[in-house]
Amino acid sequence: MNELFPRTTVGGISLSRMLIGTNWILGWSHTSPSADAQIKETHRTPATIEPMLEVALDHGVDSIMGLFNTNPALNQAIANVEQRRGKKNSHHRHADPQHGRHGGGPARGLRDI
Repeated sequence: MNELFPRTTVGGISLSRMLIGTNWILGWSHTSPSADAQIKETHRTPATIEPMLEVALDHGVDSIMGLFNTNPALNQAIANVEQRRGKKNSHHRHADPQHGRHGGGPARGLRDI
């Protein structure tokens, strides 16, 4: 059995001390528009995202932070993995820097598994 990543509590919510970032899923390479486009093309389906989430969960990393409203495949991948595992991931709605509001679509707040 793998050792699980340590946890912490923030605002009464238990979170893994490592977050699953979404830059390399959603296409925020911070390098170039062509790199962003390549990332978006690579992760346009849940099938390419799910293995990353599975590996993280195997090690107790179940907290995700990102703009959930920019890639429907991310939301579907999360739902698929949650259904397969019978667990919920912790989601953090991240502020949308371009629009000054929270991204993430319908009521995806922090959830502990």
